[in-house]
Amino acid sequence: MPLAAKNLTAICPSLLIAFTMRNFYLHLVIFGSLYGFNGAKADTVVVEVTALSGSYYINDERQATLNVQIGNTYLLTGFSAWHPIGLSLTKDGKWGGGAQYKENVSTTASSISIEITPTTPNLFYYCEYHPGMGGAINILPTKN
Repeated sequence: MPLAAKNLTAICPSLLIAFTMRNFYLHLVIFGSLYGFNGAKADTVVVEVTALSGSYYINDERQATLNVQIGNTYLLTGFSAWHPIGLSLTKDGKWGGGAQYKENVSTTASSISIEITPTTPNLFYYCEYHPGMGGAINILPTKN
């Protein structure tokens, strides 16, 4: 998929190590496997997110749409404490009048993790400290 693609599909095989170069920083992104809900094999996908010039970047794509799959867990990491990521049902989260989405979500100072279940709605990621930085998260059907 070219870097200029509008949608980033974060679906991966059981183990894939991908390196991306961004502004002279080397980011190591590791995709691993776990067993998820209902005992089905699920992937844990690590998504490297950086903040630059008032926007989040995923895989060198400014405010990329992240397509996620039911049954997987997604760990968004790599952002600084100055730009903590929140999830919301509303575009731009609290800046757009929405609230933080917390179902199946866990956070640390430098990461946010969400398990995508059949009831997870389409979401938006946003910066808790600055408006206009985020993008969309689209939920895709369960993999076969």
